[in-house]
Amino acid sequence: PYANRWLILIAYLIGLSVGVHLLSLLTIPAMGMIYYYKKYEYSKGGAIKAFIFSMVLLGIVQGVIIPQTLSLMSSFELFFVNTIGLPFNSGTIIYFILLISVIIFGLRYTKTKNKVIWNTAILGFSVILIGYSSFAMLVVRSNANPPIDENNPEDAVGLLSYLKREQYGSWPIVYGHYFNAQLDRKEPYTDGNPIYVKDEKKGKYVIIDKRENTIPNYSSNHKTLFPRMWSNTQARHANGYKSWAGLSKNKKRIPTFSQNLSFFFKYQIGWSYLRYFMWNFVGRQNDYMNMDGNVLHGNWESGISFIDNARLGTPSSIDMPEYLANNKAKNHYYFLPLILGLIGMFFHYKKNKQDAIAVLLFFLFTGVMIIIYLNITPYQPRERDYAYVGSYYAFTIWIGMSVLAIYDFLSKKIPATANAVFSTIIALILAPTLMASENWNDHDRSGRFTAKEVAANYLNSCAKNAILFTNGDNDTFPLWYMQEVEGVRTDIKVVNLSLFNTSWYIDQMKRASYDAAPIPSSFTNSQYRTGTRDYIPIDNKKTGYVDVKKVIDFIGS
Repeated sequence: PYANRWLILIAYLIGLSVGVHLLSLLTIPAMGMIYYYKKYEYSKGGAIKAFIFSMVLLGIVQGVIIPQTLSLMSSFELFFVNTIGLPFNSGTIIYFILLISVIIFGLRYTKTKNKVIWNTAILGFSVILIGYSSFAMLVVRSNANPPIDENNPEDAVGLLSYLKREQYGSWPIVYGHYFNAQLDRKEPYTDGNPIYVKDEKKGKYVIIDKRENTIPNYSSNHKTLFPRMWSNTQARHANGYKSWAGLSKNKKRIPTFSQNLSFFFKYQIGWSYLRYFMWNFVGRQNDYMNMDGNVLHGNWESGISFIDNARLGTPSSIDMPEYLANNKAKNHYYFLPLILGLIGMFFHYKKNKQDAIAVLLFFLFTGVMIIIYLNITPYQPRERDYAYVGSYYAFTIWIGMSVLAIYDFLSKKIPATANAVFSTIIALILAPTLMASENWNDHDRSGRFTAKEVAANYLNSCAKNAILFTNGDNDTFPLWYMQEVEGVRTDIKVVNLSLFNTSWYIDQMKRASYDAAPIPSSFTNSQYRTGTRDYIPIDNKKTGYVDVKKVIDFIGS
């Protein structure tokens, strides 16, 4: 009678895990099928309905509960502050009071009417929100104004923008444009959502960017179902699409749907997923980044010469340069973990088809479905194998199953005790021991202090109370670590130029941090915030020089 409490626990863990990564939601379809197999008698029609319901549930959690609860809270905040004229955060407080009241009413009503399913659903929704509320820590932390406070999510409006990852933009998944699509002639652009910021003087949220005519609207003649070649934000993306899909580099013709699918299978599935999968269960060539599909860097490699040479056509290790021939990340598993996993998968399906299907869903949704959702572009700045780690976990379940498969196969040939020992030893030698021996040297992080030492040297080379300008993540994060964790040269102000074009970051730089003084600035927030003086025209015809103070005064005037 209390079995539903496990559903409540699962719902809570789903809400809590959102604070780590949205990938956790991809377990919902697999768990939905497990629930169906446990609760109901199996039938094809029932299984299909359970799968559809699981997909709907995934859509509700990801597309409604997570974004819309916060979006509604932001709308409440804007309405009660801007329209009613109440103080900041009053809309957020009213929203929480109403939300909690509705939940309590729903729980009491469904319990009184003995509506078990609806009561469980409301309770599940409630604990998802409780888990999801861990994000409130961001608001509390941001209001304390710590030295590291990216995006400054101090209120409901700022938190919504932060969690929607608006700075990363959006991309088509089911239907959308090709990378060389033309804009619609009648309506080339549509409006986006306006950007609000808190204005302490006015006591309300003000629009700093109306986002009018900011979203490209492409011609319907240049759109397609399942668009895989869509990005026009960088010229190299177009070059990558043409290279992987076999498009003519000079022609501007819209790709065909078959070319669209060719890119999907060759690059997105083959290069951006299966290559990483094979790294983990067949072997890896080396750890050099490969952005263009060349045969020398970052391919999967088994260690079986005739297979590797047939695929890659690479010379033997004797003819290769030292950095490739003896690369520590040249890890060869000889297909053994892959074979064990396949044995375990077929054995699992043979012994318990329903369980095997649930694991298969977990495997597919954390692998191929992520590829489809992310719609990844060519020339990624780093290898993305970490994004599909869930599918690797799923496959290792089948590697574990292979021990039972081997035991089952040998059960009629040797005594049970000897069989158990023999099967375990075989599995240990063929997978964990082999993989550990191959991977240890390139995964051993002991003695690796380059980032830390370089950051310390940067800081210690500066004069007292200096301002140190940096660019990008790799420069900045080690410096932040050394100051925040190890307390090295906290008198220095680290300024990241990649973030310095945002008003929230300029505000932070104008505050003291650690032992460092604020940066000197004659501008106020109203003079540099987003939507104000985003660009200043320069007259190149003027000869001679102009005093920099006059330039700054002119910009601020």
